[in-house]
Amino acid sequence: METVCRYQPRHIELTRAEAGCLLFEVVQTGDPLIWSVAERLADESGFDAHQA
Repeated sequence: METVCRYQPRHIELTRAEAGCLLFEVVQTGDPLIWSVAERLADESGFDAHQA
């Protein structure tokens, strides 16, 4: 959990800066070891680039 908390802000910043990123949210749930991630990209090429 400490590692996620340390690197999460930069990861979110970099992901949101990717071409085609419309939405990227990471939210800690009631269980401190489980995170909810929501992402939306403009198109398939943006998704492919994100995954790479």
